[in-house]
Amino acid sequence: MSVLTQNSILDHIRRISQAAKDQPISSETLESLESETNFVAQYLSSTPEEAFLFSVVLSLYFNGREVEFNDLCRFFDTNSFEILPHLPLLDGFVQNGLLIRKGPGKRMSDIPFFKSYAVAAEVCDAIVKNKPCPILKKTYQGTLIDALEMMYDKIVCCLDDEIGVEDLYNELDELAKAQKKFKFFKTIKALALSDIDFAVLVYVSWLTIIGSKRVDADRVLKTLIRRNAERAKYLQEIYYQQNPLIKNGLIETKEARFFNDVDFLISDKTKTILEDDGIKMPNKNSKRTDVLLPEKIAEKVLFYNDHELAQIEQLRAALEHNTYTDIAERLKSKHLGTGMTILLFGEPGTGKTELVLQLARQTGRQIIKIDISKTKSMWFGESEKLVKKIFDDYKTYALTQEKTPILFFNEADAVLSKRTTDGQGNTSNTENAIQNLLLDEFENFDGILIATTNLTKNLDPAYDRRFLFKIKIAAPDQRQRQTIWQSKLTFLTEAQSASLAAHTLTGGQIDNIARKCEINQILVGTYPTLIEIEKYCEEERSMAAKTAKTIGFGRGAAEI
Repeated sequence: MSVLTQNSILDHIRRISQAAKDQPISSETLESLESETNFVAQYLSSTPEEAFLFSVVLSLYFNGREVEFNDLCRFFDTNSFEILPHLPLLDGFVQNGLLIRKGPGKRMSDIPFFKSYAVAAEVCDAIVKNKPCPILKKTYQGTLIDALEMMYDKIVCCLDDEIGVEDLYNELDELAKAQKKFKFFKTIKALALSDIDFAVLVYVSWLTIIGSKRVDADRVLKTLIRRNAERAKYLQEIYYQQNPLIKNGLIETKEARFFNDVDFLISDKTKTILEDDGIKMPNKNSKRTDVLLPEKIAEKVLFYNDHELAQIEQLRAALEHNTYTDIAERLKSKHLGTGMTILLFGEPGTGKTELVLQLARQTGRQIIKIDISKTKSMWFGESEKLVKKIFDDYKTYALTQEKTPILFFNEADAVLSKRTTDGQGNTSNTENAIQNLLLDEFENFDGILIATTNLTKNLDPAYDRRFLFKIKIAAPDQRQRQTIWQSKLTFLTEAQSASLAAHTLTGGQIDNIARKCEINQILVGTYPTLIEIEKYCEEERSMAAKTAKTIGFGRGAAEI
């Protein structure tokens, strides 16, 4: 261990990469790098040949993106037929978690030419800091719930094209063998279920464990069964109760009119097996601690101009439970996207965030608030994983709720702005990758998503068609400002509120001043005079002028 920590593993990898550039993968090349490959092999617990190819993959990955098959061909200045026989050298690293193998699409993800590789963030960190190689492969010799969660995570990785279907089946089989002491896996082994049936059972079981009453398996089946004809045949077997999962009493289905509308439920038999293995099945929907409940939101009056009010009322009506359900069913029947994606834009202080809260309160929907800045990770690939996790967690949680919750991206300026076209650094690449992933998630979103932003001119045009509703919340005009002043400070006369309305402030700024007035009344026993309030107005305007960005909004409505 001391040898590893006293020498630079990164330097050995650098030397291998430099010497291997434009050279064939041959015994002569490996012999010339014997010292370096042996050192890296000891670090990775691999063969020198495996360490050689890993070093090349890592050096390419440090350029800021996943390593594709063609990248290796260009690096070694050779054709694909020369590289293909050497790809199995990377399989061991994939199995122990040091490399993450991905595919660009469900139809191609198991073909070597279309695979790409990413290096695990923990491995990158250890190599850069010259620390021992981390052990990432977990055996999960503990509880059954640990194994099922791990299996579900592997299935999600396959859904996101991070691993191929065959890799998924191998991973699930390996985990099942390690957990054969449990009745759940003993039952599956005795029934000799197919790989597809096993993956479906795990998928449905895990979602049921965390609170889902029903599971739409259409997404997972589209990944596991690529050909439409084969998938239709599988769904027919489910629909007509001929599938082994149904015949053996492991899964039940909810009555549906069409094959692809079938919802899966685990049977009482499966629940009993899971309970015998120590898993407590939920009696009601699981509750999250990181959501805002509608009953916890205080009622607040908001003012809008007539145009905004008409749009907001239409949106509110669409989010009412029965109407929303009817809309989703109608759109699905016509093969249209069912996602309700909404963009609220306007200058700071116009009440965009408060509008989202009031919509949630009025329609009885929970809010899952997202801070997108927390997804920016130092290692390429990690930020994208965090973004995917946001949407995967939302989908899973939404299945457990009677009313679809709102996924809320507040102040999403950083990710809605135009993508960088001339940036060469990892930061620009990562930000663009996050935006591309968000565009894809928005495109296929199923649920309710609301984003707020102060941007208009710098908004990436690709987002325009991704939002079904786009509502501008502008600053209040003078008449609206007078109404806000009168509602906030009831001691004002009509003439005084008219005088204060001459100051071009947003609803948020007026709210700040009203708070100062209440504090003054508590401290000295009287409200400020009109002159003092006007000084507050000037202070708010002065502060806003110092921090404002040129955005180019119009004028209209505000929060009070």
